Amino acid sequence: MMDQDVSIEIANVTKEFKSFRVRAAHTTLKSQFLRSVLGKGETLPERKLTALHEVDLVVRNGMSVGCIGANGSGKSTLLKIAAGIYRPTTGRVTVRGKVASLLDLGAGFHPEFSGRENITLNGLILGLSRQEIRRRFDEIVDFSELGGFIDAPVRTYSSGMVVRLGFAIAISVDAEVLLIDEILSVGDEHFARKCEKKMAETRQKGTTILLVTHSLGTLEKWCDEAIWLDAGRVVFRGIPREVVARYTNAVTSAESRSGASDVAIDGDLSLRGEGDEGTAVFLRGGAIEGVARVNVAAGGERRFLLASILSGSGIPLFEAESELPSKREESSAFETRLRIAPLDIESGEYRFQLGFRAGDKHKVLVQRGFRVIEQRDGGVSNLRHTWTLTPHRP
Repeated sequence: MMDQDVSIEIANVTKEFKSFRVRAAHTTLKSQFLRSVLGKGETLPERKLTALHEVDLVVRNGMSVGCIGANGSGKSTLLKIAAGIYRPTTGRVTVRGKVASLLDLGAGFHPEFSGRENITLNGLILGLSRQEIRRRFDEIVDFSELGGFIDAPVRTYSSGMVVRLGFAIAISVDAEVLLIDEILSVGDEHFARKCEKKMAETRQKGTTILLVTHSLGTLEKWCDEAIWLDAGRVVFRGIPREVVARYTNAVTSAESRSGASDVAIDGDLSLRGEGDEGTAVFLRGGAIEGVARVNVAAGGERRFLLASILSGSGIPLFEAESELPSKREESSAFETRLRIAPLDIESGEYRFQLGFRAGDKHKVLVQRGFRVIEQRDGGVSNLRHTWTLTPHRP
């Protein structure tokens, strides 16, 4: 029996998908029906694809747990099993409380219906009564910022308008459990901030959240715990910062262009801001400092430490290098610090990466995700300024 303080319990869950193949040049519904009835055509043995393998997960009331991993690791399958969309092949899933799923926003919209009609339709699907939908209608429209477009057919909406309406409807449900699949950055920058503010309010109310994301900065900001999935198995679970560090180190090892190992990171890469011991969120225009311990093997050619800042999509935005003063006859250890100030890049998700090169060999050593936010006093621009207060004597 599940504890009263647990909202989601996934016990020893395995999910398999069957794949049937038919050896034929063309396959139609009619030809497939005739094969099954008349036994014509050669059917190859079925294949089983295991999306999740003996996964255990417990999410306690009011906690936010995030899930990261490569594409195809089973993250979305896990979320859909928790939502009741998929049934596990083996194992047990228990979810306590009213559930709202923010998965494929707008997927259930009827293109010929107006936004108003789709609010009613989707509200009913999410478990709201007609009275509750009428009471929350104005709030949904105001949040989605559709205005006069609310009575236009959804087929006339842009993709951004569709996801804004979908998010507004889903978040209006007073759920006890919220399942989220990579939607915290929907719309433009303004609407994304509205979504984050709404999510913060939802967390403060004590809603239990299970989140799937590729954004490591989002994971560290919003989650109390994190799990790393790989090939359908839980590789590691713990505090977000530690999970992210292990995950990024594994990714960089796989991406390394060389097997050279004469330079290595001892421990982890720490990112610090103004007076912080360690953080993943930085203010635009502030400072960021990467700190790491580096071990350098004896001998070898000249070696250089490389530092880069990459965009969320992996595009290099900044690169710098420094020669390592290694001794020729014995190994050496150094602490490296790279401080960038001001951090003059747009708000968004980034990666701080350390690597090295020796001759034509390059290797990524470690990387960490971080997030840049913009803090404004007001207005449409963030102009640098200082205040000076001088005592005045009349």
